[in-house]
Amino acid sequence: MELREPLPRGGPQQIPRPASVERGDDPPWAHLIGSTPRLRIDDVRSVFSGRTIESAVDAMPPGPRRSAVAVVMSPDGSDGMEILLTRRSWDMRTHRGEVSFPGGLVEPADDFPVSTALREAHEEVALDGRLVEIVGALDPLSTVTSDGAIVPVVGVCGSRPAVRRSEAEVDAVLHVAVSDLLHPECYRNERWTWVGGRGVAPRSGHEMHFFELIGDTVWGATAAMLAQLLTLLLVPNR
Repeated sequence: MELREPLPRGGPQQIPRPASVERGDDPPWAHLIGSTPRLRIDDVRSVFSGRTIESAVDAMPPGPRRSAVAVVMSPDGSDGMEILLTRRSWDMRTHRGEVSFPGGLVEPADDFPVSTALREAHEEVALDGRLVEIVGALDPLSTVTSDGAIVPVVGVCGSRPAVRRSEAEVDAVLHVAVSDLLHPECYRNERWTWVGGRGVAPRSGHEMHFFELIGDTVWGATAAMLAQLLTLLLVPNR
């Protein structure tokens, strides 16, 4: 039998590292790295039972730019859960080729943040929002390069939802199992320090998360959301 080389982790995403980078801390789920924990829809519901949409909106920092993303989870077929992500088109004006949750800026007709997240998911990957049970939200996240905040709306589907990418916006749809995020070569944490400029405030020891998937590197706001999601799902009472 022919032995195949393992597929390389990491992708072509451009990471704008500053001059000062230090190794960060181990994640709260470090003791589970290399494992395949059992995870069901009811577990997700339980974790988010007290993390309401309303509380996430109330916790948003002030700023004119409000966005929402859809964090959609479904069974992975092997007693675990998987997460729906996209690789943005390489032709986009900003954040080209980056891995992200479906989402975007609020529009006037939206019932923010749920309808914003589901509308954007429908536009990007033709996700049928009627199949998504909204269970709660992650913490709102401020972005380093803009004066806005993102509400990650968490939902579950009974099975992997049918999707179809928008060729104008999405290069690929990714279904990432939680167990893959626990691969020993997947996660790392760094501390960045930069002096600021061009509208970006200076930071010292800013925590940055990275997930090295097969063929892609997840970083920035999406990686920070994934890190919180894993902590909530896998580390009780955090």
